[in-house]
Amino acid sequence: MKVWTCRTTKEREKLGSYFADLCKVWAKKMGVNHWDIDVILEFGTDITQDHRELLDGTNGGITNSNPTYERATIHLCALDEDTHWTQREIEEIAAHEVVHILLSPVTNTFSGQGDNFLRDRTVESVVTRTSRALMGWFD
Repeated sequence: MKVWTCRTTKEREKLGSYFADLCKVWAKKMGVNHWDIDVILEFGTDITQDHRELLDGTNGGITNSNPTYERATIHLCALDEDTHWTQREIEEIAAHEVVHILLSPVTNTFSGQGDNFLRDRTVESVVTRTSRALMGWFD
């Protein structure tokens, strides 16, 4: 099984390109390929403080979307050069982040309402279950 690593600039560039391609594939499958979607690999000290707080010490994806303008940015964040993902993990992150875009017309309406922790946990749970169902990967 392929393992994606972040030790060198070349490895990070390949990972970023592959992840962007996966996001395009999943955007097409989910019917949001007409959106303007940017995919960015953030690495090490380039990761913003806001993203570090959202990641809570882990590596992964973050998506910001605006359904009104059908515009989104997906960030794949690797905290350091020891970061690595399996092929399955990378695909699951891509599908998960695109589901955030798909559901953003609904989930973005909850922004600023109620308890942040409960809202975020609920949205993440729904997005995770949806992406795994679409991938056929319920463990």
